[in-house]
Amino acid sequence: MKKLLFITDLFKNKNHNAIEGIFNGYLKEFFEIDLIFFDQKAKDIDKIQNKIIFPYKLKNRIRKNLNKKYDIVIVRNRFDILKQFLENKDYKLGFQLSFPHTFRRYYEAKITKKALFRKKIEFEIKDFLQKRDLKKCDFFLPISESMYNIFYYDLKIPYFPLPLGIDPKNEIEKKPKKEKTLKFIYIGTIDRLREFETIFKAFLEIKGDFILEIYTPNFKYANNILNNLTKNQKKIKIYPPIEREKLLKKLPLYDVGISLIPESILYLISSPTKIMEYYEAKIPSLMSKIPECMEIFCDKDDGWICNFNKDEIKKKIKEILPTPKEEISNMGERGFKKLLLKRNYQKISQEFYQFILNLP
Repeated sequence: MKKLLFITDLFKNKNHNAIEGIFNGYLKEFFEIDLIFFDQKAKDIDKIQNKIIFPYKLKNRIRKNLNKKYDIVIVRNRFDILKQFLENKDYKLGFQLSFPHTFRRYYEAKITKKALFRKKIEFEIKDFLQKRDLKKCDFFLPISESMYNIFYYDLKIPYFPLPLGIDPKNEIEKKPKKEKTLKFIYIGTIDRLREFETIFKAFLEIKGDFILEIYTPNFKYANNILNNLTKNQKKIKIYPPIEREKLLKKLPLYDVGISLIPESILYLISSPTKIMEYYEAKIPSLMSKIPECMEIFCDKDDGWICNFNKDEIKKKIKEILPTPKEEISNMGERGFKKLLLKRNYQKISQEFYQFILNLP
């Protein structure tokens, strides 16, 4: 059995469902796999089963400290770490990119009009150097087909889109919705680029028996946005994030998930984690018209899809509110079944294995 090393960009104990589902899950049927995580406090390299814990201060000396030979090495997101593995390689080398972080800084400067010229030059230089390194790799793993088509279409090496999905073994038990109040939920980041005030404005202008609850690491920022819009409202509640295991237990208590993001170049290439988590709990989502959503789901059949503007969002919320809870629940079931067909980590792992076998 061939040996595969997957170098994450994550710290110890960080749970990432795609990494656990694919590289620490179904792919182990085909490869002997080790995964590298980091620890800022650790002084020595440690190993817990197949997870190698590297002191973060040693991140620039990973290859020198490996005492095992691998047939395949994959680096996730870290171009600085990738450089260590480019020369004198006796293995197949791949790079996984989950988000265009380099472009994000330039894009933010375009929005804020701050340091735009400097950020543009920085992006162009970094993009050139990063693509130069990627061309030396044996394969590339973008988060989506759109990422490849928009940012890396000129990268002439084999590629395999590796999106987020669900683990069929992790089916979450549905819970009956007894309350009349329709409960919306949003989980994840809220920042300037996501333009969340547009979503707040849409909900604030809606009358009806509903509540929107938000779990975000940016809860102070989100509260500031909401408080600038209104002081007296009881239908939107914002909380700090909770652990994934606790969140997965709470999700079935909600009716509809929110996954609305601007249809900008930055998000057109994304594979939203929150959508997978909503449908894993069999709750349908109100989502934006981005390729990942349009490819999998159908508007009004297993979710609701709309343009990212206040009026469109309001229109969809008004459609959702009178929908019987039983029908909403059925929509969640249909969406879950679609993900089992199209975004199943077991299936993705099998297809990825075939991709590796066919590498030149």
